[in-house]
Amino acid sequence: MRVRRPRGAGRAHRAHIPRPALVLLSWLPGLAAVLGLVLCADGVGHRSARHGPSVEARAATRHTAPKPHIVPRSAWLDPLSRHAQPPPRYDDEVVAVFVHHTDSPNGYDCADVPRIIRYLYAGQTGARNWDDIGYNFLVDRCGTIYEGRAGGVDRAVTGAHTQGFNHRTAGIAAIGTFTA
Repeated sequence: MRVRRPRGAGRAHRAHIPRPALVLLSWLPGLAAVLGLVLCADGVGHRSARHGPSVEARAATRHTAPKPHIVPRSAWLDPLSRHAQPPPRYDDEVVAVFVHHTDSPNGYDCADVPRIIRYLYAGQTGARNWDDIGYNFLVDRCGTIYEGRAGGVDRAVTGAHTQGFNHRTAGIAAIGTFTA
């Protein structure tokens, strides 16, 4: 048996809007975007003129802080755990920093961090077959900073932390799991 729907059933009722109004309404998103760009560009130019030094002058201002203590690789990577690896690769500069988490338990004791980093190193150089740990630095929940990838803390070492974005960047891993 075939059942027919009454006319108009299953369709939302549309109010009649004149065609010229529909054309104007279709232009609104584009007009809003253009207006927003004009206002932003205009506001940025006037704001920098009104509020003190230019962006270039502020960018040239240098702020210094004392260098934090960084625990060297030799403190967490014992000779028995070390894998043969090629010499480190370097970039000319670091222009961006990526912050990661290690996706490991959070309830660790800070005295256990060298063991945790060795475990991460073993996973990346063993199971993943990488030549070294991917992160340039690791930070534990006590605020201690550890040197990660070989090559020195004072040079732009090419990491292996963000596929496709490893050159001219640094990778810092917070030890633990931090998700939204």
